[in-house]
Amino acid sequence: MSFALRPAWSYEDLDRFFHPRSVALVGASDKPGKVGTAILENLLFGAAGERDRSRGFPGKVYPVNAKGATLFGHKAFASCAELPEPVDFAVIAVPPPQVPEVVTEVAARGARAISIISGGFGELGKPGEALQEEVVRRARAAGARVLGPNTLGVLSVNAGLNASFARTTPRCGGISFLSQSGALITGLIEYALEENIGFSKIVSIGDKCDLDDVDLLRYLARDPETQVIAVYIEALRDGRSFFEAAREVVRRKPIVAYKSGRSESGARAAASHTGSLAGNDAAYAAAFRQAGVFRADTIYSMVDAAMAWASQPVPVGNRIAVLTNAGGPGVICADEAASLGLGLARLSDSTLVALDKCLPAIWSRGNPIDIIGDAGPDRYEASLQALLAAPEVDGIVLVCTPQAMTEPLETAKRIVQVVEASPARKPLTASFLGIVHQPSEDWLDAHGIPERAFPERSVRAMDALVKRGEQLRRLAARDERPVTSPAAFDPELGRYLHGLAAAGRTTLTLAEARRVFALAGLPMNASVVATSPEEAARAARSVGFPVAMKVVSEQVLHKSESGGVKVGLGTEAEVSAAYDEIRASVRRAVPGAVIDGVAVDEVVRGTELILGASTDPLFGKLVMFGMGGIFVEVYKDVSFRLAPLTLDEAHDMLDELRARPILDGARGAPKADKDLLAALLVRVGDLVRAFPQIRELDVNPLVVSRTGTMAIDARVLLEDAAPRS
Repeated sequence: MSFALRPAWSYEDLDRFFHPRSVALVGASDKPGKVGTAILENLLFGAAGERDRSRGFPGKVYPVNAKGATLFGHKAFASCAELPEPVDFAVIAVPPPQVPEVVTEVAARGARAISIISGGFGELGKPGEALQEEVVRRARAAGARVLGPNTLGVLSVNAGLNASFARTTPRCGGISFLSQSGALITGLIEYALEENIGFSKIVSIGDKCDLDDVDLLRYLARDPETQVIAVYIEALRDGRSFFEAAREVVRRKPIVAYKSGRSESGARAAASHTGSLAGNDAAYAAAFRQAGVFRADTIYSMVDAAMAWASQPVPVGNRIAVLTNAGGPGVICADEAASLGLGLARLSDSTLVALDKCLPAIWSRGNPIDIIGDAGPDRYEASLQALLAAPEVDGIVLVCTPQAMTEPLETAKRIVQVVEASPARKPLTASFLGIVHQPSEDWLDAHGIPERAFPERSVRAMDALVKRGEQLRRLAARDERPVTSPAAFDPELGRYLHGLAAAGRTTLTLAEARRVFALAGLPMNASVVATSPEEAARAARSVGFPVAMKVVSEQVLHKSESGGVKVGLGTEAEVSAAYDEIRASVRRAVPGAVIDGVAVDEVVRGTELILGASTDPLFGKLVMFGMGGIFVEVYKDVSFRLAPLTLDEAHDMLDELRARPILDGARGAPKADKDLLAALLVRVGDLVRAFPQIRELDVNPLVVSRTGTMAIDARVLLEDAAPRS
């Protein structure tokens, strides 16, 4: 569902959801088990079952219930028309058929922020969609913004507002959380209370009939109470808008996202759950990386990253020190750090001397710094002081295991004292191994030091801090570079593509694809299309032996599988025979295929890569690069970015490949010109953005040889220009 007159985004409009002066709850109740009861209790008392009004929303709360009367000792009103004054924010929890009229009524009483808790709209098919459209039409007519429907609600913790049916309210803090799952919110609130995690805003986005992730991201970017943004995503409504908004927001505040539906079955479940189109996960991954969104692979990682960002400084580098009183956990930290790309700091002579003065002679004398199992608070204090003063250390992961000599609470207190007294602004994450719900854990959390029961999570929290520091430095460096304009293309290319589209062509032949590439300025090897064995032999002489031969047919996309490719042909006789063999093989494999000829190609040997572009339904044009050849779909060593992309982003694509050492000439491979490859990636991105009728293209292989880089095969698919009913 889309609306042509989507309102312009406004900070003031959205702020009414989080800092209202008054709230009306339509559908309020005091009957146990009712949603309207839970919301009213939260508004009045801050939690279900509570009766202390001082813990609830400090503004005015107006319950609306058809019976009027009194609810929890609070006057209720039989209708919105009876409200004694205008309200800023309205929460609606009534049966779906009543919602459109209630929207009109609350808007008439001044509400410009409306949260619809009720479900049973777009997720139920056409009748529900029609009802939802009517809700939005009425809200738009009144100048109101709508959250939901089918939402858990809104919590603005610092403002004392819990307009949800969660069981309770979390502590205040700097983390804001957006979620498509209301159940995840309720679980996270319970976990946050156990782990002393503080929140600023929590929003259940619901079915996004009006407000969506993009609107809320932009609001939180300007919200002075939000330090960190965490997002749980099942499916985005507008992937490109999310990408563009996130790319701007991360300059101000870090974003961590957990995206479910990564598997095919998970994507189907997400689509059925939200009624939205779940885009290809590779496109989501590309958008997150390119925008600077930190993608968490578990909910734990999402929480740990958010906590670390909210409480710790970002490091100046990635050199970490592991301080531990046990060898095993130290090794675990080192392994986890290596898997994440973190470096273990090489301790300087001066740091070793400082540690020698405070540690027993049998300490590890390396990093991880094992200060031995009988370490007490004094040893932790002195070691931590030395590491905070060490210029070669950018961040510290501290591990304390509960042994008979360990004093966890006193150790925690000493750690806090050292950190607060140190002039060094270095991040510290901690793991008091296996210790949960203990005073030591509470002490560290209360003083802003993220502590986890197991060391891998502490290392991952440090990784999030390191990644944020790298991101900020990269953004600063890119801002200093001049802005480059998109590539210009030969005007003939547009005319050629228009002619192909007008002729109804969607799958171009190799010859047509080569023509597109030539006009686009992309390098290709020499090739001649032959229509007889004799022409093939003459073409081979002109191209130069040895040659490769490929079928030219609009119906044959995968040439190798159909027997449409021959390579390493060194004589005219071999070429003539191959011509007939290719045609016969293709006819057997693809009956009815129209064979326009056989291309005789110059052979270029070297490292085979793949370069391509595709169209994602949510994010638009994507550029792909990776290791190519016939096993590209087996190895799947590829990276993606949204088009257009910058040279820096193109270089990032090269560096992401597992096989990137091959590009540097490993094992005798020809060394690639990475600047040239990056420029080709940028040009392909500009090409598909400039000519959106190109639905898909790929070059496989793109060969890096000792004499240069050359495209050997090309495939281009155009959008179907036929009119749609």
